[in-house]
Parts: sequence; C-alpha cells; structure tokens
Amino acid sequence: MEFRLLGPVEFWRDGRQVQLTGHKLRSVMAVLALNVGRPVPADRLIRLVWAEDAPPSAPRLLQHQVSSLRALLPDPALIHRSPAGYELRAPPEQIDLHVFDAQCESAADALRGGDADLAARQLRSALALWRGPALSGTTEELTTAFGPALEERRLAALLNRIDADLRVGRHLQLLAELSQLAADHPFDERLRGQLILALDRAGRKADAVDAYQQIRRLLADELGIEPGPLLQRTFRQVLGATDEDNGAVSAGGEPTPPSAPAAATTGSPTPSRVPRQLPATVPDFVGRAEALTALHTLLTGGHAVSAIVGPAGVGKTTLAVHWSHTAARHFPDGQLFADLRGYDRDEPVAPQVVIGGLLRALGVPADEVPPDLAERTALYRTLLADRAVLVLLDNVRSAEQVRPLLPGSNRCAVVVTSRDELAGLVARDGARRIILTPLTAPEGRDLLRRTLGADRVEAEPAAATMLTMLCDGLPLALRLAAERMSRHPDTRLTRLVKALELEAHRLETLDAAGDPAAAVRAAFSWSYLALPPAAARMFRLLGLHPAAEIDPTAAANLAGLTGPEASRLLTTLAGVHLVTETAPTRYRMHDLLRVYALEQCRAEEPAPARRAAVARLLAGYDAAARRAVDLVAPHRRRLPAAPPPGSLVLPTIASYDEALAWLDTERGTLVAAVRYAVAAGEPAYSWHLAHTLWRYFLLGRHLDDWLTSHQAAALAAREAGDRTAEAEMLNSMAAADTHGGRSARAVDRYQRVIELMRELGDQRGEAGAVGNLGTAYHRIGRYAQARRHYLAALDLCTDEDPRDRAFLLGNIAEVSYLLGDHADALRHYERSLAVSEDADDRYAETFARIGLGATYRELGRLDAAGRHLEHALQLSREHADQHDEAACLGELGLLRLRQGRPVEALQHLDEGLDLGRRVGDPNLTAMVLIRRGDTLSAIDSRDDAERCYREALDIADAARDRLHQAQAHRGLATVRQAAGERGGAAQHRRQAYDLFVNLGLPVPSDVAGEDPPGRDHG
Repeated sequence: MEFRLLGPVEFWRDGRQVQLTGHKLRSVMAVLALNVGRPVPADRLIRLVWAEDAPPSAPRLLQHQVSSLRALLPDPALIHRSPAGYELRAPPEQIDLHVFDAQCESAADALRGGDADLAARQLRSALALWRGPALSGTTEELTTAFGPALEERRLAALLNRIDADLRVGRHLQLLAELSQLAADHPFDERLRGQLILALDRAGRKADAVDAYQQIRRLLADELGIEPGPLLQRTFRQVLGATDEDNGAVSAGGEPTPPSAPAAATTGSPTPSRVPRQLPATVPDFVGRAEALTALHTLLTGGHAVSAIVGPAGVGKTTLAVHWSHTAARHFPDGQLFADLRGYDRDEPVAPQVVIGGLLRALGVPADEVPPDLAERTALYRTLLADRAVLVLLDNVRSAEQVRPLLPGSNRCAVVVTSRDELAGLVARDGARRIILTPLTAPEGRDLLRRTLGADRVEAEPAAATMLTMLCDGLPLALRLAAERMSRHPDTRLTRLVKALELEAHRLETLDAAGDPAAAVRAAFSWSYLALPPAAARMFRLLGLHPAAEIDPTAAANLAGLTGPEASRLLTTLAGVHLVTETAPTRYRMHDLLRVYALEQCRAEEPAPARRAAVARLLAGYDAAARRAVDLVAPHRRRLPAAPPPGSLVLPTIASYDEALAWLDTERGTLVAAVRYAVAAGEPAYSWHLAHTLWRYFLLGRHLDDWLTSHQAAALAAREAGDRTAEAEMLNSMAAADTHGGRSARAVDRYQRVIELMRELGDQRGEAGAVGNLGTAYHRIGRYAQARRHYLAALDLCTDEDPRDRAFLLGNIAEVSYLLGDHADALRHYERSLAVSEDADDRYAETFARIGLGATYRELGRLDAAGRHLEHALQLSREHADQHDEAACLGELGLLRLRQGRPVEALQHLDEGLDLGRRVGDPNLTAMVLIRRGDTLSAIDSRDDAERCYREALDIADAARDRLHQAQAHRGLATVRQAAGERGGAAQHRRQAYDLFVNLGLPVPSDVAGEDPPGRDHG
C-alpha cells in the first residue's frame, strides 16, 4: 500500500494504482496522509476540500468521501474517527513524503559522519520520489496551503545534494545543472553561491566573479538590496582562495549539512546570560529509580538524547523536571526548556517558533534571529557546539517536531517527553527510549505517605494499595485523591477508598463504550464533585480557556466575577490540585484536567452561557492588550474597538515596564486567543486583537507570532466577508515581511491591499497602503520609488487625516535629507510640524522635530537644531516612546559632536544605544553605533571607534540595510586611514562608494577621494 503525494496524488495497492475518482476524494486522502497519525478536525477538512464553496451539506458529503476512501483500503479501520476528527493510521513508510523526509534525515546523518558521497546518493534517491508538483489533482485551497512549503522542501533537498556533490569534487558535473537552476531561480542566493563555487573550482574564476556581479545587480535593481552576508562571504572566499582549497564549501562559505541548507545569517553571538529555564520541581517526588538510572546515561556519554514516553498523567514531565534539577550542575552553560504543546487543542508549536525562543534565551537579539528554520537550526547548533547545555523539550508530538531542536554537540544533553513512542527519534537519532509505566503499589504507598502521613498509610496499607490500583498508578490521579482524603483526617482510608470506588463504578456505568482513562476521570470527578458550587463553576469554565495558563484577571472575565473573587476561587482550586500555581498569580491546568473541565462545561453550562464567557474572556484580553500596547508602542488603529460585552476586569498596568512585562508574559496566550476566537464563534475578536498587537510584535521583533496571528485573522476576516479587516491584516503582514527582510513578498501584499482598498472605495485605507509601500521601498534603499509613493499617498489624504499627512510629509522630507536636498527636507519637515501642531498630535510632532533638528544641523544652524531636538526629546519621554527617544539621542549626539562637546555626545549616544538595543530596531541601533564611532574617532579613540563601526556593519549586513552598510564602511575607511593602513582603508572606501552609488545617494567627499581622518559622518 502506497500513498503518493509528491506529484499527482495517487493510491497504490498490491503493486497497482487504484483509481481515485474526483479531485475531492484525492484531496481528502491527501490531507489525511499529510497528517498521518494525527486526527484532522472535520471543519478543517471541509475548509481544505470545499474552500469557500462549502454547502450546508458539507459534513455529510465529507462522510461520504471518507466512506469511499475506506472502501479502497485493505482495512477500513485504517481511517479512524474520534471527537478530534479523522485520522489515517497507516505506517508512515507507506507515504512517499515521509520516505522523502527519512532519506533526507539519513543524508544529514551521513554528512555529519563525514560521508558526503553517501549523503549525495541518499538525497538523489529522495528527490527521485518527486513526479511533478506536489498534490497535483487536488483542490486549489489544498495546493495553496501546502504546495509552496513542500516545494521549498524539495528545493532544500536539491541544494543539499549539490552541497554534498561539491564536497566530493563533482564541480564539473554540476555546472550545467547549476546554470539552469540559477536561471530558474534568479533571486536564490544560496544557489548562486553554489554556482560561483563550482565555477571557481573548475578554474573559471572570471566567470565566478561575473556570476556574483550579475546577482548583485539583479538584487539592487529589482529589490533594492545588496547580497546577504552568506553570499558576500562566499565571494570573498573565492577572491582569496588558494589552489590547495579544493574541499567543497557551501554557499555560506563553510561545509553545510543537508539538515541545515544555509548557515546562520549572523556570526556566533555570545550569550549575555546563562539560561536557567527549568520549571519548579514537585516536593513529593517518589520512586522511578529505574527511569532515573536510565536518564543518568546522559551524564556518562551513553546517549545524547533520552525520550521519556508514556500515557497522559503518568508523570513524564514531573520525572523530566526532577531529574533535570538534580543534573543541572553538570551543565554549567545553562538549561533550556520549551513546551511544544503537542497535545493541546490548538496546533502544536512549530519547530521554527520554538527554536526562535531558544535562540533568544541563548542571548541572540531578536533582530538577529534568522527568518527560516534551516538558518535558525544552524545558528542554534553553532551556539551550542562548545557548550554543555541541558535541553528539556516537553509535550512533543512527533520526531519531526523535535528533530530540528537537537544540538549537534555531544557536550549537550536532551530530554524529551511524549505520549508517542518516537520510533523515528530512536531509530535515526539514537535516542534512548524510557517507557514510563504507572506507579507500582509500593511507589504509590510512598507517595501517599508524603501526602497523607506515614502513620495513616501504615495503619491501613491495604486501603493505600487499593487506592493506587483505583487510580491506575497515575500520579496525577493519586495526588488528587490523596488531597481529597487529607481533608478528612478522622475518616478511615478504607471508607474513603470505597467512596472513590463507587464513583469509578458510576462513571463506568455511564460510559458503556468503556473509557481507557476511567481511573483518572474517577479521581477528577471525585475532586470536582466535592467543590463548592462557585469553585466548580470556575473549574469547568477554565476548560474554555485557549491556553494552559491563566491569571486571575482573565479568570474573572471568563466567569463574570471581580478580580478578588476569581483569585479566591483559583486559590481554592490550587488547594485541591485541580490547578497548579506556577508563579505568583499564574495558574496552570494539566491538559487531562482541561479536557475534563471542558466536558463538564459542555454538560452543565448552557450554550449561551458558554458563548458569553468566551466573549468576556476575549474582550478582556483585547482591552488589556490595548492598554498595554498604548504604553509601549502607541499607534492609531483603523479598526474600531469591539464593544465590550459588559464590565471587564483589567490588569493593573501603569508604566512602560509593567506593560511590556504583561505582554511578554501573555504573548503565547494572546496569539492562541487570536486563533481561538475563530473556532469559538467570535471571529471579530481575532482581527481586533491581532490589530492591537502588531506594534508590540514589531517592538520585540516577534515576527513568527506577528505572521501566525495575522494569517489566522486574515483568513477569519475573509471567511466572515469583512474585507476591510482582511485588508488591514494583509497590510500588517506586509509590514512584518518588510521588517523580516522579505521585501518582494511585502511589495506583493501591499499591492493586494491597495487593490482591496480601491474596491472598497476606502480612500483613507488606500492612502495608508500606498504610503506603507513607500516605506517598504524606503527601508530597502529605493528612495526614488519611496518618494513617488509618499507623494501619491499624500494626494490621497484628506483634511480628515492630519496624522497621515504629517507622517507622509516627514517621510518625504527624510528622503530629501538622505538625497542631500536639505532645503526641500526643511520645507517638508516644517509642513509636517505645522500639521501635527494643528492636530495636537504629539507623536507626529516628535517625528517632525527630530527631522528638523537633523536638517538644521546639516545646514549649520546648530542652535535651531538643538532647540528642536531637545523639544523632541522631552516629547518622546512624555509619551514614553523609547524608539523616538533613542532616535533623538542619536541625532543629539552628533549635534554635540559638531558643537565640540564630545563628552556630552557620548553620554547621549550611550543612552541612545541602550534604548536602541532594547526596542530591537536594527536600523536604529546601527545608526547610533555609527554616530558613536564618529565621536570616538574624533577624539582619537580609534580602536573603540572601529569596534562600533564593525558591530554596526554586522547588524546592517544581517538586516540588509544598505544605508548603514555604506556609512559603516565609510567609518572603517576613516579609522584604517588614520592607522596608516591605506590598503584596508581603500577597500572599505570602495565598498562605501559602490553602496552610495547604488542607493542613488550623494557620495561624500572623503569616500570619493582622500579626506582628513576623524571626519564625522552625519
């Protein structure tokens, strides 16, 4: 039996193709095969198969398609239906996509072991499985959803195979293939790097140089960017390579294994702190001697990865956390923790998102986290290569989810917990599987001694043993039951055990089909039924919450209570172990308890009451997020706030630091709430909450969360027919693409937003989108196009849009300033200031005054410059905009240098640099570093100046910020010249010259020719 997805979708049985009639049947089979071993909700299947044309009878039609598919299988039970959806239970090796992935992983192992020839053969075999575009013959919705990502995987494997071939010296054989591929994918820098290396290895250095210049011109002309740091490094290597250098080097300039298609876009940043992320351990841990012994092999080098597997509630996380705390001293470089939420109601956390969080924990600044999974994995493994770090990955769904998170170093150890057996992790990655079974009777009695007291247990050992058996030896159930018993110290255990036995029997009677978790449900029920009515209601309503953790304010909104009332009820639930207090005022519910709570909520709360609770919860999150974002990153919203469904309880947030701390703590819950709003029948909250959060996502460079939340909200808006909301979500996604360096995709999205706004007749929205497209061009150094779009947007603005007019005038002025037309810049900044003052808009006024200060400084009117910049600094501090404050300090620093006050200049610049790093804007940080380098150079502190320029250049390279690349090279030329290194100075001067010319900016005289050292670069 074979399921073929890599090409036209086909099903083969007994060596013969089975005809699949109709693209909908092929689509159902494809979705199930893509998610083999995981249930797919019926509504998701309907959305992917029928898209927006789904008729009211779609659920019945889906059942018919599934029945038709079952009839083709050797065993109809291979498609299993449960409340969670439809699940294909076929062996993964019968699906060509999984075979492809397995062969790619084997190739990665081969290359890590030094066998590049074997890796190339395995990748050729994997690529041979492709028979054309993946998922051909299925619905457009399905191919759109999955096709591009699958094609990216194919291309990554192809490039990995080429890397492997280069390592074994097949450069001559690759030339024709690489030339064609480079023509087919003209913007792919890794591919072009491989072609450059092959040409160089073949003795065609001139052609290699020409290939580099071709893509450099193409990127500059079409996207307005320079080649990335990897391709630049490859080119430098080619220029300086020796005849002896005949090893294969990837397009990044160093050997790259198939599992990491490209090296990281940054160097190897040194962590600013040692991560200590382990959760708190339980005080009453007992038993598990055999499992603890097995885990200790991680310390002796026996295994680098241990996978603790077993059923829900058996104590996997408790064991992993307990052992990790005992072993932490063996890992002095830190302990990392991530909950992959493999069994949540929502989608499991994507590896790309998890590894982004781990990189931040290791000290990588947010703006230096690479955009794609392969680059993140490469950087993660580079950072851990020489460190002893323990990595605990909890609630893993599959080997595929966790594999990119495995370090490459044998000094690191990884502990994984999962309900799955993780056969692939054991077979391919050498993990040691530790199967965790329920507690034995002696272990159960030991746990009860710690919770009930040794005297009580020893007085009735048979009852203690019976209690362990009734709870199936599951620690979660046993702790709940023991807690209930501890509240009746004068009642014999035998009597209490009998009561639990009766409750278990009652549940078995109600569930005629049998419940494999009956024991744990009996303990849940026994504890739940003993709750006071108000606490019981709070418990079951918690089942509606989209995340495992909650605080009292959210719980208050969910239940329609005051904050103190909700706090008391959560304390009550924590006291009986139905929730766990993980931190002050933070409560977490075990996933099994969440399922049970939701069951009780659906059984006891009427549907209108459930809907009202969800609406209050989402409204509360939206209102709290608005309050917090207004403090850390204020902005005007085009979408009006959704009317709250009654009074709400909001957290106490009164300062920038409090707001940022709340947003950082709740970020995962807020993103989950965006997606949950759609499933809960409150789609408007999806786009309202996403619209509120985008400035926070920008501030913290949380690009993954930004795109994930807005994609869900855009889809919800489209399905709800709210095209204005859809346009706003696309507009925000384009901004995320711009800040993530995906300029081409940003331009495409903005153009789609402009079309939507025109169709809606929304002139104001069109003006905003046209202006944002100008900003996208501005950020990548295409200033002429940016100016045209700013002017077009200004024409679309009306008198009702004073802020838009003010910022557009300021943007036009900024472009004129960069182009050296300071008189025009002054005119537009003054118009911007007049508009913002008339509208009493302090944010726009701050922007205009910073620009006026910089322009007056360049015109030599230093007193006027100082007045505007000092006023702007005061305004930015009044409205707590740290981005504007950092920008203002950068301009003030340069002004003080021009005034001959370098000590004050450095004070301003040091403060601005701290703020720039805090807000995470790479362009701003690079600017302040360059100004600081100019100041240090002026006082002959050349070594410190060079460090500033080099750091600025690294940041600008990673951000593809050509303006600050040019200015950093200019500064390096100055300090090299002052040090008497004329060759090095000339090289940096040439690079600065090329960048200024390609940007269409005036070339400074010290770049065009010789100039005295120490000149500042304003």
